Amino acid sequence: MERMESRGISGLYVIKVLESPDSMLDEEPCTKIYQKKCVENENPYLIRVFLNDCKSAPLAITTYKTSKVDKYED
Repeated sequence: MERMESRGISGLYVIKVLESPDSMLDEEPCTKIYQKKCVENENPYLIRVFLNDCKSAPLAITTYKTSKVDKYED
């Protein structure tokens, strides 16, 4: 949790991304990427959450925020 917060991402926002993503991608077997746009200080960002869904309890692998929204959109 500390790492996410040091990246400026709250645990509550990660839950929001997982509950209602703007898009969801299959990265590789067992890994899904959940994405959601957000705006901070009038700048658009994309929050990306990588989730291993093959575990009995899904496990967040990594989470980050990027300003390169166009790069990751479909």
